Amino acid sequence: MPPPGLSGEVAAECRNGRLQEIDCSAPYSDSGRFIALPDSLSHLMEGPTVSIVLIDPGTSRYQLSHSGFQAARDVERCLYEKLFGKCSYEAHTRALMIRTSRVRAFMVDEVLGEAAGARLCGYLPIVTVVHEDGPGVWVFLTRPPAPADDLRVLDRRVSRSRMTIVALGPQAELALPTAGLSRRRWREAGPTAATTVGDFPAYADVIGALTDDV
Repeated sequence: MPPPGLSGEVAAECRNGRLQEIDCSAPYSDSGRFIALPDSLSHLMEGPTVSIVLIDPGTSRYQLSHSGFQAARDVERCLYEKLFGKCSYEAHTRALMIRTSRVRAFMVDEVLGEAAGARLCGYLPIVTVVHEDGPGVWVFLTRPPAPADDLRVLDRRVSRSRMTIVALGPQAELALPTAGLSRRRWREAGPTAATTVGDFPAYADVIGALTDDV
């Protein structure tokens, strides 16, 4: 939703993660200084000031220009690289891509995802992917296996489940939510600059939640 109190030809700026109103009562021609950034990215901003322009105050949507999407992706890529390692933008998928070197991931359908998510607590970095012609996909991100984890036992649980669970091992490619591509998004709050992989759920805990039927 648009920030409270903004109407007409107005703008807001995101400073340290908070939207603040800017005095736009006087005409401004230097519109290039305003970067169109979606409200959903405001929590990513720390330090530098980034501005957004509310193009159509009669709606709850921000219309981003090409340069606006580029700026938003740059913010996301910096965040992802700090957390996951090397991150690159793939034009054919229009998504920011990482390798699962610092994390692991499990892909399941949305029905199993909902059930498993309810069994877990704490911070849950889950990516949801919407499909127009079928059920959505949930991607659970986890910490790598702990030294004490018995991987043979955990792998056996996954293989014995009646549900389809796709495990992404080390160095697998994974697409993350990216500005300009609404079909892939964070289920709840996405990571911030303060997030570390240590905040992610344990590998064995996620397998346990996904294989409750075993």
